[in-house]
Amino acid sequence: MTITANCAAGNQVDVVVDKWVLRMKKKGDVTFNMQTTTGAAFELTQKTAESWPFDEASPLKGNAKTKIKDKNGDYGYNVRLACAIGVSGDSVRVVIDPDIIVN
Repeated sequence: MTITANCAAGNQVDVVVDKWVLRMKKKGDVTFNMQTTTGAAFELTQKTAESWPFDEASPLKGNAKTKIKDKNGDYGYNVRLACAIGVSGDSVRVVIDPDIIVN
């Protein structure tokens, strides 16, 4: 899965997610390719303990390869992005809510 985010002028964040719903087999490998040319920060986090579809603990940061749990189900998780605004220390934050369906 590839997620591309770039910080744009006017405090905007441009985001492209290549798969909003990912269908996987139990114990399958998934690789997150998080790309930016402007320094956007990425983090994958769980919505709830029950909804975390990966064997590795939350959060996953940057590019990550992980295994899907050995349990069928529909799992939601969050992709959190942040772009710094100038030198003030403030940031624009975005939360994306894709799903993984395991069967």
